Amino acid sequence: MVQDLLPVRRAVRSLTSGGPASARLNGASSVAPSAVLEGRVVIGDGAVIGDSAVLVAAGEAAGPAEVVIGEGARIGRFTTITSQTRVTIEAGAVVGDLTVITDHWGPASRPGFVGPPAARPVVVGAGARVEHGAVICAGVTIGAGAVVAAGAVVVDDVPPNAAVRGNPARMGTALT
Repeated sequence: MVQDLLPVRRAVRSLTSGGPASARLNGASSVAPSAVLEGRVVIGDGAVIGDSAVLVAAGEAAGPAEVVIGEGARIGRFTTITSQTRVTIEAGAVVGDLTVITDHWGPASRPGFVGPPAARPVVVGAGARVEHGAVICAGVTIGAGAVVAAGAVVVDDVPPNAAVRGNPARMGTALT
């Protein structure tokens, strides 16, 4: 079962609040007390949000934004996920520490902004692994079971069960 965290945001405490070691949601999900959740953040049963992770859904003119964390997914420490449309981390996916995932390229609402399309949804497929310090950019879909190597910068889709590495990320070895 997926739970909308907006009504229980008070259960997630900041570092300075002296809160408990973690907030338990639905008896199975865990959000570290130092995690920051803003906007519409939906977390599935058994998901874990690590220390000082930041999940922000800040809607733009296109409609309400959303960050969705699937059942059993793991979000690492100091990871930042920002959304102006929708970022989905599917069931069982693992996002390593210090990772950045964003569905937008910059301050699209700023007058005169010139650049790539402002916001496009991001999906990290079921059972995928995004390793330490990777960056996942707007509009990217990471296929189910894929692996993104530490420090990779992903600007294109990653097929299911593939491995990518580098900046920009390039195909490595197919996983079987």
